[in-house]
Amino acid sequence: MWWFLSPPSSSQPVTKPACHLFLADGCLTRSWQKGPRHDVMGNLTDCKNVALITGRTNKSGRADHFFCTSVPAEAKSAESTTQSHVFPLLLCRSTAVKDQLTAFDDQTAPSVRRANLSPEFLSALRTRTGLGFDLSGAGGPGVIIPEEVFDFIYGEFYSSEYRRLFGQQMKSEFPRVLLPSDAPTLKAIAAHGEFLRRLHLLDPAAVGKSPVRFAKRGSNLVQSPTYRGRGELELGTKTRLAEGRVYINRRDGQYFADVPREVWLFTVGGYRVLWKWLDKRGLRSFRRARRSAATGPAQSRPLRH
Repeated sequence: MWWFLSPPSSSQPVTKPACHLFLADGCLTRSWQKGPRHDVMGNLTDCKNVALITGRTNKSGRADHFFCTSVPAEAKSAESTTQSHVFPLLLCRSTAVKDQLTAFDDQTAPSVRRANLSPEFLSALRTRTGLGFDLSGAGGPGVIIPEEVFDFIYGEFYSSEYRRLFGQQMKSEFPRVLLPSDAPTLKAIAAHGEFLRRLHLLDPAAVGKSPVRFAKRGSNLVQSPTYRGRGELELGTKTRLAEGRVYINRRDGQYFADVPREVWLFTVGGYRVLWKWLDKRGLRSFRRARRSAATGPAQSRPLRH
């Protein structure tokens, strides 16, 4: 059974000033990214939350337009060719949810914590798995919590088999959620999704200590980042490398060491993540970036290693 992450175009919006919110037929409420969306992004600032970022279409050539965030996101943060859409897991703002959306929730729970999941989807999930839904987040035998539902969806979207089978369809429509066959399947996929979510949100406990190190003194300026893999020639010499390196400049030959090729080539929404991170810094010095990291925007922070 399939469930759309967003409704067909014929669905009617519930409208209020400066926003249009759609209740999804099967999974999450979505919002169009048209101007500041305080009614949506506020759910990521008013409580501990997580949101799925994806797109209605994908023109990048590969189905990699999925990411997550715990803070407000830019309009094209997960899809480079079109606009991204943000799906908060929880609706935390009473002004955004009161009498506006029909959300499946525990009536005994605080009114400011509501699951941004449709009753139809949760009912189908319960029928397939036999698991109840616990909004409180306490969890336990025989129930699932909102975070587990999110992690299941996230894990499914990062399945290479899922992307291989449905990548063509996702070029022209929102991704769909395939219901699990039983509770153990849901739990197994959710466990993988949880680990990915924690990695992508840079949870220190999940990331651990990175083997990557920044080598060699110099200007610390980023100019034409270049990757050289193991066995390839070191930049400016004829020595074969025993490790993967990301060179940040040619003049000083400064580099990040022990970077696997698959990490350098990793993409989200058509963006090559490491290249994009470096390219955004242009000719800026890492030293200046470190000084401004405490007060500057998130994109000015240096690579954690």
